[in-house]
Amino acid sequence: MYYKNDYEKIDLSKKDFSNYLNTMMQAAMVKLNLHLPENDDDPIKNRIIETLEQFLFNSFDITKHAVSADGRDLSNANIRDILSLRTMQNVESIDPAITSQLRNIIHQFEEETTEVIRLRRELPAQASEVYTDITKRVDNEVSEIINQIEQECAQQDDEIEEEHVDLDYDMINKNYTTQLELLKETNSVLPSLIRQVEKYKKTVWFLEESYKQQSKEMI
Repeated sequence: MYYKNDYEKIDLSKKDFSNYLNTMMQAAMVKLNLHLPENDDDPIKNRIIETLEQFLFNSFDITKHAVSADGRDLSNANIRDILSLRTMQNVESIDPAITSQLRNIIHQFEEETTEVIRLRRELPAQASEVYTDITKRVDNEVSEIINQIEQECAQQDDEIEEEHVDLDYDMINKNYTTQLELLKETNSVLPSLIRQVEKYKKTVWFLEESYKQQSKEMI
């Protein structure tokens, strides 16, 4: 270690010092290539690269006061002389196909996340609306059957009073049986409708749990 001004400096080789800069530059280029074209002739990208490289050089120029390279005090040295090579020559370009695939994956993830949020917001309201419609429809069907029975009974009473004829018990029993079958049929439909509503509720619960799990994974 090299000592000066009552503090201990970090002793590195010149190669290590260059490798640290190259590693940071490569990581920055990976991020840059995800958002900008990989065409070397792009003037905007080249300007950004130059600015980024200058920023890293300036940052390393500050650190040289706390570092010695191969036992040499770097306080008065030129950082570019220390590094001696242009870091951009060591940066490997990313395969455009991989970059495109990564962008597609990120885009699909964002779309699916948006869809889950939409379903989580809309499905409870839709399930409630479906349940209300089913209840209303069943109530209307039952009311219609009851009204029909009442009308037929009233009609039969009127006919009996007007014609003063003997009651046709066979016909009455037949009508009663028919109306009873209609009520049974309506009653058999109710469990199916209730199961349908329960399925909607389970679907809403599943989507909410999936959204919570995805939110935890994103964090």
